[in-house]
Amino acid sequence: SDEEEREASCLAKRQEPQQEAASEEGDDDDGDAAYLNFSGTMNGDASGFASTENPPKTFVASEIHDGKSVNIAEGLKLYEDLCDDSEISKLITLVKDLRASGRKGELQGQAFVVSKRPMKGHGRVMIQLGTPPTFFPNHNLSFPPFPADIKTEPLPESLQDVTERLLAKEIISIKPDSCIVDIFDEGDHSQPHSWPHWLGRPVCVLFLTDCEMVFGKSLTVADHPGGDYRGALKLSLHPGDLLLVEGKSADFAKHAIPSVRKQRILVTLTKSLPK
Repeated sequence: SDEEEREASCLAKRQEPQQEAASEEGDDDDGDAAYLNFSGTMNGDASGFASTENPPKTFVASEIHDGKSVNIAEGLKLYEDLCDDSEISKLITLVKDLRASGRKGELQGQAFVVSKRPMKGHGRVMIQLGTPPTFFPNHNLSFPPFPADIKTEPLPESLQDVTERLLAKEIISIKPDSCIVDIFDEGDHSQPHSWPHWLGRPVCVLFLTDCEMVFGKSLTVADHPGGDYRGALKLSLHPGDLLLVEGKSADFAKHAIPSVRKQRILVTLTKSLPK
């Protein structure tokens, strides 16, 4: 019947993958990558994600590297609305309280790190919780070179609840024990940066505010100043969204946070590597 044909047509349209295309081009300092295309899909990953209600979004963002097309978004998954508004509000309050305590000198060791401008790959304010990352050499990285006996604040219960949920939903298989909270103030932007090898994989980034993040082997800046980055993939994240980053999206691609007139708060959860 005509009604059955209309229903079948609507169902087919809903099942088509969502795609976007752009025509911007950019080269990095080495001139070895050019922007080609981006398409976002809503494909679920059957491995390790059987018990979740909503499958993650996965992405394809291709760049040319050494004459070959490379998906720089391989290993990148977006889990939308992992936390509800009530939980996000509680986590924001926690971050504000930790920031206030840090300003008063009440947090131990390197738990509270502040700089005059955003640190490479991190915000102007960084709060370190849980097990500190593995010791690493000081070669223009984001943090000071933490000694092996560094002291940080323990992981708060509310963040432990988040890690338990990641395990229960089979988003990850190993419980994170290290947390970095980054605060970007109004107008701040991050420099293009890759997640360092001494952070365990996968890297989970929970967004407590709206935030844009750009990915690409080659990231360019628009003509006007202010950290308006262009890359193969640009995501608009919302409070409660979680990015899981591994594979080429973590080890090959760079990422950056553009400058906008609002504060942004990111919570990065990882499993510390053995020393």
